[in-house]
Amino acid sequence: MTYSQQQNPDWRIKESILYCIGTITDLINKHKDLKKMVEPMLSTHVIQEFQSPLAPMRSRACWIYGEFGHYKFKDNNHVLQVVNYLFNLMKDESLVVRFQAACSITKFLDRDVAIEALRPALKDLFTLYLGIIREIDSEELINALEGMVEHYQDDIEPFAIELIENMVENYRRLTQ
Repeated sequence: MTYSQQQNPDWRIKESILYCIGTITDLINKHKDLKKMVEPMLSTHVIQEFQSPLAPMRSRACWIYGEFGHYKFKDNNHVLQVVNYLFNLMKDESLVVRFQAACSITKFLDRDVAIEALRPALKDLFTLYLGIIREIDSEELINALEGMVEHYQDDIEPFAIELIENMVENYRRLTQ
C-alpha cells in the first residue's frame, strides 16, 4: 500500500521524504532521468500541501518549491499556481510558513510569467516582507527582499519612500 492510499497516513513520513528530496536537488539536477521527473512529482505530490491544514506541511511545500525554484518548469500554469500559493502563504497564520513562502517566492523570479503575476500586488508584497522582517530577523529573508527590489526596481518608485522608511525603522529597532 502506498502512502497516498493509506487511510490516515502519518504526515511526518511525507514531510521527511520531501526534506530528503529537497536536500539532494543538486544531485537530481545532474541526472537527466531524475530531472525530468521533478515537475510531475511536485505537481502530483507537493502542490496540494500548500493547502494542508498542517503548518509543517505548508512550510515544507514552500521550502521544497524554493529548492526547485530555478528548475526549468515546462508548465507555466504550474508556475503561476505556485507563485500564487506562495504569495498567499506570506499571509499565513504561522510565522514559519510565512517565512518559507517569502524566502521561496523570489526563486521563481527568473520567469516572466512569475514577474508579471506579482507585479499588480507589489505594494502588498513589499508590505508583507516588511511585516515578516519585523517578526523575525533573518539574512535569508533580507536577501529575498533584495531579490524582489532588484527584479522590480523600475516598479517600486510609487512606494519606495515608504519602503525605505520601514527599512530604516527596522534597522533602528535592531540596533537598539
